[in-house]
Amino acid sequence: MKRFILFILLVGIMAGCTKVPYYVPMSPKVERLEGRKIPLEAALLITPETRGKTFRSPDYPNFNGQFVVYGIEPYQLPVGEAFEKACLETFSQVFEKVTLIHNTEEGKNYRLVIEPKMNDFYLDLFYVNTGTDRLGIYAELVFEKCQVKASGTLKSYGRTIWERTLETPLEKLQRVNNYQLRDQVADFASDTIVQAVKMLADQIIQESQTPPPTKTFQNWTEQIGPAR
Repeated sequence: MKRFILFILLVGIMAGCTKVPYYVPMSPKVERLEGRKIPLEAALLITPETRGKTFRSPDYPNFNGQFVVYGIEPYQLPVGEAFEKACLETFSQVFEKVTLIHNTEEGKNYRLVIEPKMNDFYLDLFYVNTGTDRLGIYAELVFEKCQVKASGTLKSYGRTIWERTLETPLEKLQRVNNYQLRDQVADFASDTIVQAVKMLADQIIQESQTPPPTKTFQNWTEQIGPAR
């Protein structure tokens, strides 16, 4: 009985120490793309699995027992929602018309379906304690690293006609302002996601125009099924 009571107390203490991550909204900003749109209507398939992806930061420590810097507290980023928004805004500039769908079965009825996925999202921060600022609050020198691995598939009536997987360069930024750091991290992560989506879009555009090097090769536009 005593062991059971001790176990309950330990669980309660651990639960009380668990930090609830702070939700940080993301606002990916897609720039205007140059060039003419591909004259095709397409469905953009973002599965619930892709849209539901989140990134949760580690529980960063309180440095030297001092004031807990705002950016060190745990936070959560809705990277899947940001990926969906970046895809919709990007591919709407690539194709004549884009319809957002979330069901794989529904995609079988479309002549052209774009299915982008975020396979991996990497984000890490490195802190160096630099002392106190003029307000007496501990300042941190922050290095950020972020990378996105994404894949893209084009299908026509359920048949795959194009596939690519790519990853962004490992972006590094140096921050000296640690106030509102989580918002800065969210912007940095958003920019990396937009970069990954744009890389996919550039590949799709480029390989829609590439002349076949051999008679047996067709670019993806030549493999699209006829309109029904």
